[in-house]
Amino acid sequence: MVKAIPQELVDAAQVDRRFTRWHREQSSRVASQVVSHRSGEARKGHGWRRTARDEALLEFASLHGMVLLRQAAKWFYGGKQSTASQRVSKMVAAGLLNRDDGVPEWAGMVLTPTRAGQIVGLQGLPPVFDRLANRYLSVPDNLLHAALVADRMLLAQSQGFRVLTERQIRLLDGEDLAVVREFMTSEAVGAKFADSEFELGIVPGKVWRSKPGPVGGDRELVADDSVLAAAYPAVGQRLDDPQPGSVRYPDFVQIHPTTGELIAVEIELASKANDRLASIVAGYSKAVARLVPDGFGGFRTTTVVRTNPQTGEQEQKQQPVFRRGQFRQVQWLCVPETAKQLRGRPGADGKFRDGYIERAMPDEYQWVNWAQQSPALPMLVHEVTADDPGVQYSLDQRVLHARYRCSYKRWKVWRQLWEEDIRPERRGILTFVRWLMVPSGGGQESNLDRCLAAEVRAANAAPARRVPVP
Repeated sequence: MVKAIPQELVDAAQVDRRFTRWHREQSSRVASQVVSHRSGEARKGHGWRRTARDEALLEFASLHGMVLLRQAAKWFYGGKQSTASQRVSKMVAAGLLNRDDGVPEWAGMVLTPTRAGQIVGLQGLPPVFDRLANRYLSVPDNLLHAALVADRMLLAQSQGFRVLTERQIRLLDGEDLAVVREFMTSEAVGAKFADSEFELGIVPGKVWRSKPGPVGGDRELVADDSVLAAAYPAVGQRLDDPQPGSVRYPDFVQIHPTTGELIAVEIELASKANDRLASIVAGYSKAVARLVPDGFGGFRTTTVVRTNPQTGEQEQKQQPVFRRGQFRQVQWLCVPETAKQLRGRPGADGKFRDGYIERAMPDEYQWVNWAQQSPALPMLVHEVTADDPGVQYSLDQRVLHARYRCSYKRWKVWRQLWEEDIRPERRGILTFVRWLMVPSGGGQESNLDRCLAAEVRAANAAPARRVPVP
């Protein structure tokens, strides 16, 4: 005998089949938003468990403000894009991350932490950084610059450097010097302060801040100690003004793993006005390690005893004495036009014009060879590159002439040909941009023509589309 089953039972069974384990966990993650930054801590009930890698990603994103999904996959999830996507999806559902794919193609997907995500990311840091979580974060307007700074910081961390982001620098600059010193010398940071201006380490400098003057009077400049910022002349001030009225914060700071000194990193993606760039260089020149004149036309030296690694014998050597500042060095990573402003360039009459660095520090750069810069120089200038392919694509498009610009998809094909042509050790000299613009000659095609031909080969190698039979 056939028994009729009520329709409501059929509907209920269909709903149950669709409500799989994945759906149940997703619902639990969404529900766990009620516990805010505690989401993912419970063993059961939240639909997911937070891992150390998740918290490391949240910490970096909270301190810097954003990170690309590709960067998260490479540096936090062992280069596995699928793992990164899964973990990010869970953190988005739990209310710890926001993701935005309405950005340029080269960026892919941008991740920013929510207020709850920032609380999780900052929980392992001193209480002074809790104020960073008071601000809502979104995709920055200068996305390329922010993504490039993230790229260089992650690369520096992989090389053993500890870094401080600009958000940290700005916050610490407003704190009492004793608080800053305690944090900087902690084991987590590893910075070292010098006992005198001639010893290895950090020597706090002076910045001048504008503060209210007497009632009815003008604002006045007041000197303040600073460890992570440099004073530079404001508009209308001379380059040698004793009280420069502007404050410059680096894009990020590296802490040297052995000496504990600070290395300021400046990333410039557009050429600045000449007077502004000259002022910034002049300000930094008073905050870095400088040679000390001996009063007789030379520079002070000291005798050090070192062990010869080949013979094992101790030898006495003379080394220059430096007057220390906040930073041991400033590293400029910039586009070619800004590099020329800093290093110098030939003038219209064919004579070489010194750059702003040599004008600010003539003694240290008297015989400098910019092609082979000594790592001991107080300022280094390099053309900026990126580890992330999307960021590097965007950088290339900024400096290429119009006829060489292309889509991100085509660029990946062209760049693969460059990597096959140029050995890794030579890529710093013959960059992709320079290689692409090599013209034809001697019966050979130009590199642009070779790239176009490589595109055709790649298209022909693709499997044919299957056309459905009607």
